[in-house]
Amino acid sequence: KPVVKFEDIPQQDAARFVHRFAQSYELIVSKPYFKDRLILRTRKQGTADEGPLVTIYASRGEQGARLQQIERTAKQDVRGCGQLLGFPSCCVEAFETNMLAAQGDQDAVNDDAIRALLSQTQDTPGHRLLDPLSDHEMLAFYPCNVRCEAAIEVAKRNLKALKLTAPSAANRAQQLLGRPVLFWRTPFFIVFDPEAIFEPDGRLHYRWARVHVFDDIEVSRLQRLFGAMVLPALGKGDRVDLQAHRIRIWRGAEQIDEIVGHQELAPILARWSA
Repeated sequence: KPVVKFEDIPQQDAARFVHRFAQSYELIVSKPYFKDRLILRTRKQGTADEGPLVTIYASRGEQGARLQQIERTAKQDVRGCGQLLGFPSCCVEAFETNMLAAQGDQDAVNDDAIRALLSQTQDTPGHRLLDPLSDHEMLAFYPCNVRCEAAIEVAKRNLKALKLTAPSAANRAQQLLGRPVLFWRTPFFIVFDPEAIFEPDGRLHYRWARVHVFDDIEVSRLQRLFGAMVLPALGKGDRVDLQAHRIRIWRGAEQIDEIVGHQELAPILARWSA
């Protein structure tokens, strides 16, 4: 790739990265910032829970400087960034459309992009390598759809590179990618065991369910509160399905509980395949 961008790197880790690779690449490090992981927004002031973060631009020429300059403008050139980073044009165009619809609101852009992807899996299972809700995502962009061939090829190349450089991380990624997810909104979603399967009647047969907890302390507290409201009901059953805003929990053939959502957007039960 002509340029690679590493986002949200702790400042101390960034210093070690620069020390290791400064002789091989042109490196540009952004000014420190803090991340509000509850709404996925960047802010100048931080909390005691998290230290400053930076973005690193690495290239063998001037592409890193060009990319940083584009991203520093008030109105980002989405297509220009996507072209420099080598993202599929179909995915860049879809994200640009989403950004315009969200009027540049980063919270809405991220949440809408994830929801749009997961919604597609209700009719056609998405390719597991395009799962956007794993700790080991294979993409640095949102694919235009859950079976996008161009995005799948990028994900396969990234997984192949990971196998060569960090085999244990690659194995872990393959275990976690494509797990069924019960999604409300970022960062509130439930993941099920990797062996959970969808039955012909549409119900998900699972062994366990848990909240996907982020590292951020403030966010994880809210996620655990969310889990306290949802997990007791899921823990009583072994199957779950959706009916509009209702999450129905089953034990075998008997419905034993349900959770009624009151948000405008209904929850999504996402499914993936190879």
